[in-house]
Amino acid sequence: MDTQQRPPLRQSACWLLALALSSSAAKLPSAFVTVAGLRCQGRGNVRRAAGPSSSPSSWSEVLAQMAPEDTARSLSNPSALAVRAWLRRVVVGHGLCPWAEGATSSGALAVVCLAEASEEDVAEKLLAYGRLLARAKPPAGQGGATTICLAPRCKELRSMKVFDRVCRFLDAELDQKLVQLAPFHPKWRFGERGPGLDLPRGGEELDAEGKSLDAADFANRAPVPAFHFLRVSELEAAAAGHPTALEGGPEAASLEVAMRNARYLRSRGADACRADLLACCDEAREMARRIKMSAENE
Repeated sequence: MDTQQRPPLRQSACWLLALALSSSAAKLPSAFVTVAGLRCQGRGNVRRAAGPSSSPSSWSEVLAQMAPEDTARSLSNPSALAVRAWLRRVVVGHGLCPWAEGATSSGALAVVCLAEASEEDVAEKLLAYGRLLARAKPPAGQGGATTICLAPRCKELRSMKVFDRVCRFLDAELDQKLVQLAPFHPKWRFGERGPGLDLPRGGEELDAEGKSLDAADFANRAPVPAFHFLRVSELEAAAAGHPTALEGGPEAASLEVAMRNARYLRSRGADACRADLLACCDEAREMARRIKMSAENE
């Protein structure tokens, strides 16, 4: 994956604001061949997957038919379960995104869990999912379409340097007029800050220079590395519908959400925010254990 001439990654504090960089349209790469079949393969653990003779009623059902293995994996993998818990407990529970609850309840938000393990393979598969969303045609009147992709087998993504490199690659290759990327990572920092972060269970979290963590960073922190692809038309429509947009436009609405999140997270403090992520991981491990036990007893 060539990243020598990628543009710098620009960071956003709004949960729904993606990163706008240079774009290039291209054909769907071969990396997506394994999930491009339009028929559901009838896997019993693909929740909400529409049957072969029925029409999907949401984007999550559409994607379950197109990518049954990646979808099924997202229903039992601990990393995916942690992200689902984070969406429910943190993003929706703390109101970090005023549009998230509708997307999750309507099925407009799909979560997929990739099998690829190398940085190169993951990057190409992510690009395929981003391009698929760009030309997606979700069921009318069902809340649109957005996709969160996870790659738990790619241990390299734990490094912010590698994660940033993949994000730059995606930002450079995606058509930014159609779809954009909102990245989330356990070690996310806004601004120009050095590496060296961690999520210890006790004590104060510091960066490589010994500086205290800004709790506002948790606006873009998730339990595991996550790549959230969003359709630009839906981003603009969502922001335009925010009350602040009536006076200042969509950008003012996005800024208002970002500022509100920063104030709220700082009022809670870094320890409470970190505890939220750890609780999501604990819940995921317990749920994965129960799923495994249930499968063994069948």
